Amino acid sequence: MVMTRISAPAAEPVTLAEAKAHLRVVDAVEDTLISGLIKAAREEVEAATGLALISQNWRLYLDCWPPSGLVRPNSRWLFRCRPAISVTFLQAMSHRAWGCRWHG
Repeated sequence: MVMTRISAPAAEPVTLAEAKAHLRVVDAVEDTLISGLIKAAREEVEAATGLALISQNWRLYLDCWPPSGLVRPNSRWLFRCRPAISVTFLQAMSHRAWGCRWHG
């Protein structure tokens, strides 16, 4: 099973202005560093909890069909980043390269 991020979040959960106010930083000298720390903190929380804090697009490749026989969008087995807001495309291939497609 491989998950690939298609598009990163459009914004971070904490803005640069909010972080600077919390840190009591008034000049722009450290803006790049603080922005990087905000991104790193979000990524660390997402990796540790398995939750996506901000909407993002992922592509999931499965090596086999789920043991239950059902594809559940918010299953811990299926998705490392939850909750799934929507599934826009599903394609299943058998060992004979036969495809079944669903568009949502």
